Amino acid sequence: MELLSTLSISQLKPFGAKLTNVDLDSLEQRDRIRNLLFENGVLIIPADGAKAGNRPIYDEESLLQLAGIFGKLENSHPVIKSKDTDVRVQLLDTMGNTGIPANSFLFHSDMSWRINPSLATVFSANILPSSGGNTCFQNANLMYRNLSPELKNKLHSMSAIHSLKEGYSRGNQPDEVKSDIASTHPVVIKHPETDVPLLYVNENFTVKLVGMCEQESAELMKCIFEEASNPDQILSHSWTVGDVVVCDNLGVQHLAKADYKEFRRMYRLVVHDSNLRLKPYVGVDK
Repeated sequence: MELLSTLSISQLKPFGAKLTNVDLDSLEQRDRIRNLLFENGVLIIPADGAKAGNRPIYDEESLLQLAGIFGKLENSHPVIKSKDTDVRVQLLDTMGNTGIPANSFLFHSDMSWRINPSLATVFSANILPSSGGNTCFQNANLMYRNLSPELKNKLHSMSAIHSLKEGYSRGNQPDEVKSDIASTHPVVIKHPETDVPLLYVNENFTVKLVGMCEQESAELMKCIFEEASNPDQILSHSWTVGDVVVCDNLGVQHLAKADYKEFRRMYRLVVHDSNLRLKPYVGVDK
């Protein structure tokens, strides 16, 4: 365990870090927390593990303050509702009587279908089912490193198409998206903060590898996910109300397990850079 002022940092396995004694009003801690996110991919802050003045970490203003450490907040999404009038705190409501299925059963990076995907995501648990609903994370650098040298070399020069509409169809919500948004990104990208190589294709939103027919693309995508995925490298978080989790949206993929029927409400805040364009990774493997 590392101590910085009162900040306590505990490393998690297979990756990620748990933070306690967080003080969002400390400039020293804020700088360290930003670096810790990109070093670890996922930061978990328990409900009683942080404060912003006299406010708990899960308070709306505290969440906005935390998300602001990493950049500018999003204020729109083509499908998801928001909690606040500025459209910065999004509501992820599922099951119960919502009519929205617990459908995030595919690993994904948020908004990979956009030309400038989000940089980081802050989640907070507001209402939870009595059991189930864990969120799982896998590290995109570890996924890349799991690939064979031959497959790595092949993918370095390739790009893939990501689609909002197709992604929601795969999540059993085909009617939620009225008009598609799609973008093309390199299959292996360079992280804009750390420069490490990341596998940037996901089972939810990536629909086709550029330059291949549908069958060839589907077969190669299947091969990629079989090689890249390792159950021993998945971080699974079991939520308690008020927990806050920050994830590096480029360096980590996530899914919420669809193993519950009761109502579940999560808050989500998304950080982006309107000028961000993903660049292909060129260099020695890291």
